[in-house]
Amino acid sequence: SNNVAEARFTLCYRNYWCRGLSDAKSKKSWKSLSIFKQDLQWQDVDLEYVDREGFSLLGYAVVSDCIEIVEEILREIEKTSEPQKLIRTRVPKAGLVSIGIPGLSTSLMGAMMAASPSVVSSLLDHGSDPNGRDISGNDSLMAATFFGRTENVKFWLDRFPKWDLERGNKVLGGTSLGSAVYMGPRRLELVK
Repeated sequence: SNNVAEARFTLCYRNYWCRGLSDAKSKKSWKSLSIFKQDLQWQDVDLEYVDREGFSLLGYAVVSDCIEIVEEILREIEKTSEPQKLIRTRVPKAGLVSIGIPGLSTSLMGAMMAASPSVVSSLLDHGSDPNGRDISGNDSLMAATFFGRTENVKFWLDRFPKWDLERGNKVLGGTSLGSAVYMGPRRLELVK
């Protein structure tokens, strides 16, 4: 169907979508960036760090929750003339609605939704903007609460103890606590 980004994200979200369904040995992982790009079928029509549809290589890597590949990409990006621009690349404004990626989301938001705290920490250490918001005004903490990512919420609040928990989105003024109460799995622990 030539939906390249959807196919790539489907491969990368495998670890998140299949969590708890199989043993840890079956978690999809990659030994190197070149193998990761090969599996994504990264081609000449794609730029080095952003694909033909405007999605970043880093974004694909963070949702795969493969810290080794994330860190390898971050090291490569640091060697470029515009590392902060590449680290802070957002998904296109239209997003990828078919698999739940809002427009203008950041890699950090993707990590808060689908990756471990180690991936989130690495992104922050390399200059990801914790204040970034998607097209609806949701931030990274909200993204974690939507998906019931208690471990990432704990990490975030430890890292940013003065985070404005009343910060609302542009749609309904929804807050992180509101989504923690209302949406997704494992509500009680998340609300605590």
